[in-house]
Amino acid sequence: MKKLFLLILVMLPGVASAVEIKTFQQIPFISGDLSTEAYINALYNGAIALGAMAAVIMIIWAGTEYMLSDLVTSKSAAKDRIKNALLGLLIILVAATLLETINPTLLNLNVIGKGEPVHIEGGSGGDADELFFRPGEEFTRDRAIELECGSLWFGWGGDECAEAFQAKLLKSCKENHGTTLQFEDNKYKCI
Repeated sequence: MKKLFLLILVMLPGVASAVEIKTFQQIPFISGDLSTEAYINALYNGAIALGAMAAVIMIIWAGTEYMLSDLVTSKSAAKDRIKNALLGLLIILVAATLLETINPTLLNLNVIGKGEPVHIEGGSGGDADELFFRPGEEFTRDRAIELECGSLWFGWGGDECAEAFQAKLLKSCKENHGTTLQFEDNKYKCI
């Protein structure tokens, strides 16, 4: 018996290294990348869904108990369960709606703080480049036009180029925990 135990102990690391281990598995509520942030966001969304399902099941169970019971005390206990389940469901929905209304980026954990980049096709620079526009940063309108359409010397299409690049800046700003763009003194600022 002792020899069998030692044989298993010696062979176990070899068997374990032959097995392919996938650290991140696809689970519900995750779309796209499989990262720690995606798992935590999925946990938040799953907790809301589970809480809502638990409240509905509790309402059904208490309603059945209310209908089938003849005792006044059982009916009042069932009423209390229904009230508590409705209150819990209301709290879950209000909390999720409030967080979504205040700032939708609160619901997306991004520990690194690096969202989707603004892809610059390089009208004047040639190669494509990336820009991460974060809160507090500024970007001049002239530079936006130059990057989106090329040189400023031609003078035509500047407004369209600025609007197209403004949409890219706004998207990058929001994905990096900003809320909106502010335009002052010929500069875009992520707030």
